[in-house]
Amino acid sequence: MPAPSYHNIRVTLMKKRLEDTQKFVDSFRPHWEEYRCSIISDFWTDGKGRCLIKFLVNFPFGTVFLKSIDASEHVKNAQSIVEMINEVIKDVGEENIVQFITDNGSNFKAAAKILEEQHPKLFWTPCAAHCVNLMIGDIGEKIPKIKAALTDAREIVVYIYNHGRTLNLMRKLRKNKELHRSCVTRFATQFYTIQSIYENRHHI
Repeated sequence: MPAPSYHNIRVTLMKKRLEDTQKFVDSFRPHWEEYRCSIISDFWTDGKGRCLIKFLVNFPFGTVFLKSIDASEHVKNAQSIVEMINEVIKDVGEENIVQFITDNGSNFKAAAKILEEQHPKLFWTPCAAHCVNLMIGDIGEKIPKIKAALTDAREIVVYIYNHGRTLNLMRKLRKNKELHRSCVTRFATQFYTIQSIYENRHHI
């Protein structure tokens, strides 16, 4: 079977798939009107250092991805965040929204105050997972003994994964099970790393 051409993949098939995806999202709009919904904005940094914000709509039947934005140049500006969220509110319909949920950063908190003034019937809710992540980050950074233990655990894991023979030996002892490696943007993963080190302390 011949593969589609570069032009077909980039233009024709891409356009068709985009239309299908839009129809899929639009199929949920009547539910947003009937049951109301929440707007969720999830902020994260990718491997290239870009600050991305993805917007989702949550309603009783599930969560639908709406769009994502490269906000690298605007993420620290509360007014720019307000403009981005207002576009989403306009798309979903203000009358269909109960609340908008964002990270708990100072820029998002400032934006939330402006949005609540602009839309008196909507509520702002800080993301509980982000709050917990920040608390865990404070525990790991501000308590010296915990900070030292986390640093040692990360260094052990980095050493093992940077040396092939050591890594092969570790995998042999652990029957090809991996150690947990920390993620830069999620403080909780550091505690998974130290737990992983502790559970395998005899092998290490």
